[in-house]
Amino acid sequence: RVVCSDYDLEIDRSTFYPLFGMDSTGFISKVCELQNKKLSQNEIENISNKRLAWYKMHCLGRQRSVPCVLRILQGAKESGKLKLGLVSSESKEVIDHVLKQINVNPAVFDVIVNNHDFTLQKPNPDSFLIAAKKLRVKPSRVRAYGDSYYDIMAMKNAGMDAVDVKYLKDYPNAIAKKWTRLDSLFLAYSGVVTA
Repeated sequence: RVVCSDYDLEIDRSTFYPLFGMDSTGFISKVCELQNKKLSQNEIENISNKRLAWYKMHCLGRQRSVPCVLRILQGAKESGKLKLGLVSSESKEVIDHVLKQINVNPAVFDVIVNNHDFTLQKPNPDSFLIAAKKLRVKPSRVRAYGDSYYDIMAMKNAGMDAVDVKYLKDYPNAIAKKWTRLDSLFLAYSGVVTA
């Protein structure tokens, strides 16, 4: 909100949560479209860069873990039978910092895919397909977990079994769940895929 306000873009919960999960330039482009603002690609990228700088300065170190997801991660690792991958639209630097903050050793993952590993953003399946390929697992054999409409759609578009963690017991962010797009819930459970 702070960075976008410099460009007369308003971000509130009703704007943020339905678009959550998009990469930052896609998010900003969509906000511009919704608010009828004409910004150049250069301005959009500038906002994205400022957002990352602001995030690093004010948010890193304040992340909270999602206990229900950590329990799944721990159980999967302890089974000794499953390969684990992490897919993120963030940089390696941000991923490493967040994992450290929530006390997760990056070595728990067999593969970590960051925003430098793919070009096409969610709901395009590329990031998840890259992870499956690096894990040497068929996408249809992958159960993937995410917390946004765009995560779920990318997983489904990759042919994976998608789980929206907002609907797991003890998910801590009731506000995020409240603002979940109804079509996300419908699509996630019906198997309908959008591009």
